[in-house]
Amino acid sequence: MLFDLDSLFIQDVDLSPLEEPFSHQEIDEVTKQLPLDKSPGPNGFNNEFLKKCWPIVKQDFYSLCNAFHQG
Repeated sequence: MLFDLDSLFIQDVDLSPLEEPFSHQEIDEVTKQLPLDKSPGPNGFNNEFLKKCWPIVKQDFYSLCNAFHQG
C-alpha cells in the first residue's frame, strides 16, 4: 500500500494550552463530575466523601495539581 503519511497528520496544531497549569475552576468541575459510589484509591474513601469534604480539602488538591504541573 502506498499512501502519504504527511497527509495524515495535521502540521500546525497549537499544543501550548496543554502546558498551562490546571485552573481551580477546572479542578472543581472534574471533582463535581466524579461518580459518588466509586473510590479513587485503596484507602476506601469514595467520591461522595471527597465531595462532602471539598470545602475543607480543596486547597490541598489545588496544591497537589500545582506540584504535579511543576514536575
